[in-house]
Amino acid sequence: MNTSEIERILQDSPAPAMRVDPDHVVDGGRRRVARSRLAYVGAGLAAALLVLVAGVAGWQSYDTRSLQPARHSPTARTTSPFFTHDPTVATNQFQSSVGSGTATYSIVERSGVLRIRRGDDRSYVDLPVVGTFRNQAGIGTSTNDHDRTVVVVPVPADTLEASLDIRSGVDPGGMESGGVITRSGSTAAVFVTEHHIAPSAVKGWWWRTRSGEVVASTGEHAATVGIGGGVMYQFVGQGLYGMSLPGLSGSSHGAPGDGHLASATRNRVWTTAGILPPGSTILGPVVPPSRARAVTVDAVQHAPLGPDQTVAWFMRSRSTDGGSGSVSLRWRDAAGTVHLS
Repeated sequence: MNTSEIERILQDSPAPAMRVDPDHVVDGGRRRVARSRLAYVGAGLAAALLVLVAGVAGWQSYDTRSLQPARHSPTARTTSPFFTHDPTVATNQFQSSVGSGTATYSIVERSGVLRIRRGDDRSYVDLPVVGTFRNQAGIGTSTNDHDRTVVVVPVPADTLEASLDIRSGVDPGGMESGGVITRSGSTAAVFVTEHHIAPSAVKGWWWRTRSGEVVASTGEHAATVGIGGGVMYQFVGQGLYGMSLPGLSGSSHGAPGDGHLASATRNRVWTTAGILPPGSTILGPVVPPSRARAVTVDAVQHAPLGPDQTVAWFMRSRSTDGGSGSVSLRWRDAAGTVHLS
């Protein structure tokens, strides 16, 4: 399909008049094929038609007062990898593939409030605000787009990662996150959930900085300890604890229970980590007898975490035969009862 055919399709559309550059659509498709190996015409045209359908279906009208080609913001002042983008995408944009199809969201700042648009800076639609979130750094918002919820909140420029704190019992499905830099130079985190979540389900958000601090939107600084090449953290006031390890992350509300937070495997190497209740003692790994010849434990680390002296732990094991390399951790609680996690 060439550019003249794309122009004809757009001209025949019943949607309100808007500015769409067919060369930009084709170029965008070509850039996408390098990343996802999808047919560029189908992907580029589908994205354009989705924007048109949104306009017909009653989304807020297009704002064409300050349309500019997608590009990196000249006001960007951060080199954090959290804000590193595909060079073909403007720094104020976030591309998501969670939920129903791929979508691009542009983040703008209006009177100190972060707002969400669907589409790039050349053709977009303002999405309605369904939730507002505030902290000392600014004001974020959320919106619902098809089956997704999109949340944007302010974070510092030296942020390395950020996460939403969602109430227990609420299932967001899959979630994607990343950093954006608005054209005014402010930095923000964008979260896209696979399922709709209500604004009331968002308790807040937290971020980890280059300096090693883990800070919540409430202003609370988490207790942290380095372990397993990453960071374990605990927000005592919020009853939230978790981990940020290479290739492994997880969090939980409440008091530490069975000690297990998350595990993952890659290339026959198994990584498991968690947090134990105060007063716990690590007794060591337990390899199933049937796997004793095939599984070895590379590392077991543990360290006290937080003012209540919970115990953070990390374990790495490997399998030599392609089977499970999962290993349990044996530990004793303060009352003397022995557990396996």
